[in-house]
Amino acid sequence: MKVSPSNSYSGTARKLSSHQPTCIYRNIRLASSAMLMALFAFLLLPTGTAQAQTASAAPITGEIERLTLNSQQDPWSGGVIVVGGQNIIIPRNLLMDLPANRLTLNQVFTQAPPACLQRAESGLAKADICNSSRTGGIATIHANRTSAGNVIAGDVFIQKGIETVKGKVTYINYTDGYFL
Repeated sequence: MKVSPSNSYSGTARKLSSHQPTCIYRNIRLASSAMLMALFAFLLLPTGTAQAQTASAAPITGEIERLTLNSQQDPWSGGVIVVGGQNIIIPRNLLMDLPANRLTLNQVFTQAPPACLQRAESGLAKADICNSSRTGGIATIHANRTSAGNVIAGDVFIQKGIETVKGKVTYINYTDGYFL
């Protein structure tokens, strides 16, 4: 004798007819297929007006006006570099190329001259007080400009002293290492 689940605890058992189990299974199948249809319809609905941000290339080269660090305690910290009046975000974990080294932004600050370390400056920016030459390093930055207007660096190369001289060489002093 089959016992109905609802009556099994009350002490009275009643016999289920032979077609009732198939009705229960049919109802379960109908309910599950209705749920699947609702889920499928939900997935097909448009999600609104969200748009993907587009980025365009922004190559920037010029004198470093300012260079800031987000956190001195974070060895992989990012910051902001200003080149040609343009604020460029240096993301966390970015390694910057120098002529003979590859450093994080935090390492650039920690390896600065002693006078710059006291002021938490890099010595590479034109605005740094510890920079006695009052000329900043030259930065070549390959960045992306987002549709929101942010410029985010992807590759940074910093060098100092890329002055060029144009003219005719009239004399070379091999002993002292200069020419005119």
